Amino acid sequence: MKPLPRHLQGKAQLPLAGGCFSKGHRLALVSLLPVLEARPGDRDDGERVKLSILQNSLLQAGQLPRFVLHEPSLYSWGVFCRGRASEAGVKAAGDLLDQHAFVSALEAIVADNKNKEVKK
Repeated sequence: MKPLPRHLQGKAQLPLAGGCFSKGHRLALVSLLPVLEARPGDRDDGERVKLSILQNSLLQAGQLPRFVLHEPSLYSWGVFCRGRASEAGVKAAGDLLDQHAFVSALEAIVADNKNKEVKK
């Protein structure tokens, strides 16, 4: 087993038990493991958006910020969930995150254009 990257080392928090970490969240987290492995400075904008979409979704579902915003915890939990995830489910969750990121980018462009029109 290869050693963890420096930014993923440290004590990991556990998520809250119960329904606030759904199967969809677990699959999305497994699909984002490569993003979490990359150093934060090496991530492109799309990867950062997808990670923030997952984090916001987890926060809205009731997970604690100390777990959701702590990347070593997310990574450790994702590795744990990876053994129980199907390839098709992980791919579908990754595709859904891509769609959400695309929609977010379009919404930002539309909002920016509206702001420019208002300033005219």
